[in-house]
Amino acid sequence: MKLISTIYQAQPNMKLLTSPFVCILLCLFSIQSFAGSGGKLNGQYIQYYENGQISIKGHYLNGKKNGQWTAYNEDGSVKCEGKYIDNLRDGGWAIYTDEGIETGNYTAGFKDGEWFSKDDTGNILAHGKFKKGEKSGTWKYFATNGQLVKKGHFKHDLRTGKWTEYDDFGHISHAEFFHNDYIVKESHDS
Repeated sequence: MKLISTIYQAQPNMKLLTSPFVCILLCLFSIQSFAGSGGKLNGQYIQYYENGQISIKGHYLNGKKNGQWTAYNEDGSVKCEGKYIDNLRDGGWAIYTDEGIETGNYTAGFKDGEWFSKDDTGNILAHGKFKKGEKSGTWKYFATNGQLVKKGHFKHDLRTGKWTEYDDFGHISHAEFFHNDYIVKESHDS
């Protein structure tokens, strides 16, 4: 067990990509290659960048991600964090981007319930709900000053019905009507 423990707790020579998609890949898929021949990972898992910074930290139970997991950027800042149950994201998650942070809940591996996108100062940029991983219901988008700029509905992750855009004074400036994510009608208000 000590050999497996050492292998999956310390990988100082591992090089990792630093694109925004790495967090999704690292957090969604188990790294099974360190388990050895048929063994299952158990305990704390830590993976390092070449510069010595931690890239991923979490826990395995019977070969599956369980408990709190955190992925880091090469500079040590957090990339994403949340909990797993039996290899599936479950509970509250935070995903950090260049623009700010996305926060919300996962249920059995799918985004579920309310999600917020905020800029780096905490201003809400988008707010809406997911249902089994798909955008659903009313979504609102805001400028950094808090002004509503767009509002519309999703059904099964597709825009549907009326989508409204607002000017700097909060008046309707433009509306589009969607069916299955295709514009079927437009109107311009003056």
